[in-house]
Amino acid sequence: MALLFMDSFDHYATADAGTKWTNAASSSGTITIGAFGRHSSNGFRSTTGAGGFATVYAYLSKTLAPSGVGFVVGLAVTFQAAPTGNPQIFLAVADSGTIQVGVRCNTDMTLSIIRGSTVLATSTSALTVGVSAYVEFKGTIDPASGSAAVKVNGLATGWPTFSGNTRNTSNTSWNAVAIGNNVFQAGLSTTDNTDIDDCYVMDQSGGAPWADYLGDVRVDPRYPTGVGNSSGWTPSTGSNWQNVDDTAPNGDTDYNSAASVLSDTFVTQDAPVVGAVIYGVQHNLNFKKSDAGTCTVAPVIRRGGTDYVGADQSPSTSYGYALVVAQTDPSTSAQWTEANFNGAEFGYKRTS
Repeated sequence: MALLFMDSFDHYATADAGTKWTNAASSSGTITIGAFGRHSSNGFRSTTGAGGFATVYAYLSKTLAPSGVGFVVGLAVTFQAAPTGNPQIFLAVADSGTIQVGVRCNTDMTLSIIRGSTVLATSTSALTVGVSAYVEFKGTIDPASGSAAVKVNGLATGWPTFSGNTRNTSNTSWNAVAIGNNVFQAGLSTTDNTDIDDCYVMDQSGGAPWADYLGDVRVDPRYPTGVGNSSGWTPSTGSNWQNVDDTAPNGDTDYNSAASVLSDTFVTQDAPVVGAVIYGVQHNLNFKKSDAGTCTVAPVIRRGGTDYVGADQSPSTSYGYALVVAQTDPSTSAQWTEANFNGAEFGYKRTS
């Protein structure tokens, strides 16, 4: 699987950030999920200011299980002010909480590739304060023949590239990505607000088109709009689909439940942009278990009259997200088409 993770920041609130991301970390700063997106939508705002004792940071990090040492990360970023005092690391690929390589914004709004805290290359072009840019970071982790390069708005010219040692720890690997202000390390002074939207993470293992830059892409939530083929779970109120169409999780306000092996599938909103390429679909299952013992729930995609059941997920006793990526259409094993996505149902199944 090459496409590991994506986030639109549209389908959850600030309080839920640490349930979709592995960690929502801040000190002398704040993390806000709100109306900071590019398409009259939500985004992630990292807010920090001047602080003493190297304590300033606000970032989200996600632990992942990549195949191999390659990575590609893309995100839309808007710096509402230039970093002051010290440059700001806003994107990093890490090994267990320690930066391998990352991208920082300098006080003149140029971008640098860093290994740990060592500058490897710096751009001749610069970002513009207050203007959204789509930044993509691609590379491999290796102590001798590694690589790292940045594209901005699909362009490589003027942006940094590096070949050589990209390993900062003792491991030739990576297992996490972080975004925000001063990721994985604190800084004395940074920009006030950094807004991030439309994030994707890949590991280069899946072949074309998932082994290279995807370009300026958008990530959109799609919500249930009606009853699908299966309505096996018991609704707390109303119809099953109405209990899972919330734009942010609402806990026990309304929900569906199942005490045995049963499925729900739903008719879902069509793809948001007619004619757009679809690089993958991610189930965002927000669930919990209400009794002791083990149980498993799996995502379901219904295509062409067949239910394709994904990998089992194990809920805890508190609400949280299970994220399962379907890079390809399970009915064809090929890249999703708009027609096949629009004709699919999405849901879940209690499997044990």
